Amino acid sequence: MGTNRPVLYLDTCAIIEAYRVKCWLQLVDRYELHTVRKCREELESGNPLDPDYIPVDLQQIDEFMVIHSLSPEQKVAAAAQSATLGGLDEGEKDLLSWCAAQAKKAMIITTGDRSAIVAACELGLRENLQPLEEIAATVGIRAEFQKHYRRAWLAEICTKCALGYI
Repeated sequence: MGTNRPVLYLDTCAIIEAYRVKCWLQLVDRYELHTVRKCREELESGNPLDPDYIPVDLQQIDEFMVIHSLSPEQKVAAAAQSATLGGLDEGEKDLLSWCAAQAKKAMIITTGDRSAIVAACELGLRENLQPLEEIAATVGIRAEFQKHYRRAWLAEICTKCALGYI
């Protein structure tokens, strides 16, 4: 894409949450959105018959997101830096491995998974983490986000990580 907009990396669940609170199109307008191939694949695996299912427009994902493919070397390099990474689901693991191989100052990462936050801290990406609640506020959206996408929750996990409690 290569725009002047801030680069925002989202995992599968963060994309779904953006659709749930109806801030997806505002994010498209404000950010250059990125993810990895495995997260894109995970978006196809939901069960539309599940009462908690959140529909995601896959055509919009393909149109508005840069979708990266990981090299084996990027996966190995990230795994060597993070003991927690191996326990993540494949989408989160690939997204953080990709981000760890990039210029860290040029990105924002959002995830709602506690272990993914710990792994991001281990990979030197703590300063790049932002809660989806805060990101949505930059585009004028005030919504009731699930707890693990809120500012206070992310701050608590990052603080515990920095103090060595996790």
